[in-house]
Amino acid sequence: LVDFQAARWTMKEELPEQVGNNHPTHSPMGVFKTADGYITIAPTAGMWEKFCTTIQRVDLIKNPDYVDATSRTKNRTSLNTQIETETSKNISSEWIRILNKNGIPCGPIYTIAETFSDPQIQHIGIAQTVNSKHLGPISLIGQAIHMSRNTNRLVAATAECGEHTDDVLTELGYGSADIIKLRKAGVI
Repeated sequence: LVDFQAARWTMKEELPEQVGNNHPTHSPMGVFKTADGYITIAPTAGMWEKFCTTIQRVDLIKNPDYVDATSRTKNRTSLNTQIETETSKNISSEWIRILNKNGIPCGPIYTIAETFSDPQIQHIGIAQTVNSKHLGPISLIGQAIHMSRNTNRLVAATAECGEHTDDVLTELGYGSADIIKLRKAGVI
């Protein structure tokens, strides 16, 4: 996930600064407050005018502080404040609808509950139910990637602490009497 950041280092030994929820080299791109939460907005190069028009801030287009990519990055803090003046007027889902309709990349920032309610998350089957000997059916986190030869489906819950101790010790050459002694001595 740090591909171009790593390349900045390997190619020019340029050490990227931490910029929180903002994109490190492009502005505006990051997290913006809405009336009911936050969304991420990513108007890529060439979308500046369309983005400003979409959020009804055409005055920003010709503003000298934001007129080009370098100026927008240099003045990121004030630009983000200007953008949030607009985004905070509407709820996240409405902004996502408006931005998507106008071809501006964006997306929700979910709580954990919202994440697992998302139809795409449900479709790929990240949360999977397995049976635990002691807890019964429980939902665990599986893998999002499923390949034709291995669907990455969970088949069982993790073993309970000590559940396989006898099997492991037997495999290591301990006999039943040895295992009983170890148990009586409190070693296992």
